[in-house]
Amino acid sequence: MYAAELQGILLALQIAQEDKQRCNTRSRANLVHTL
Repeated sequence: MYAAELQGILLALQIAQEDKQRCNTRSRANLVHTL
């Protein structure tokens, strides 16, 4: 039970981190386009 909860938390963190990286690359691309 605890293992499944921990796995779910780790998965959520991984998804959040990937989403943050995606946002960062997107904003960087937008900056390049505006310049």
